[in-house]
Amino acid sequence: MRLIYLLIFTLSSVAILNANALSYPLFPTVEVETLTGSSIRLPQKKPTLLVIGFESGCAKEAKAWQLAIRKEKLIPSHLEIYSLAVLDTSWLAKCISPFAVCHLKRIIPKKEYARVGITRCKKSELQNTLKCTNSSQVVLVLLDAAGYVLWQHTGPVTHKTKTHLKKVSSNL
Repeated sequence: MRLIYLLIFTLSSVAILNANALSYPLFPTVEVETLTGSSIRLPQKKPTLLVIGFESGCAKEAKAWQLAIRKEKLIPSHLEIYSLAVLDTSWLAKCISPFAVCHLKRIIPKKEYARVGITRCKKSELQNTLKCTNSSQVVLVLLDAAGYVLWQHTGPVTHKTKTHLKKVSSNL
């Protein structure tokens, strides 16, 4: 009888874990060219916070988020943080890319170049994955080590959002 209870408990635990994994979207793998010129793939196999901008007007809002995250220690030190500017895969985006890099280098301190980059992917697909309806605002995405989206926020820095981010990220 104990064996039956143990088996039922084990199976129900596995079912709950699988349901949780399926309820969060998996962040697509993207190639990122950092401001240092190196290329990395995200997500990596560790918890990560992404600050994503889909339009050029997002740069100042992204910088405000980066500043708040670092100054107020909103996330644990073991979490990786990356800021991404998303460019589409069109030929026009490829032409604009050097100008975007130049603009970012003017507003980002040199010591952060390795954590800031540009990704060229289908914007609409990434926005659909994140259910992002307002591309003019920054999207924060907290990923677990497997690359699943655990939490996200669209918009500027607010006290309520900072508190929520700190609470959610402390569990990773």
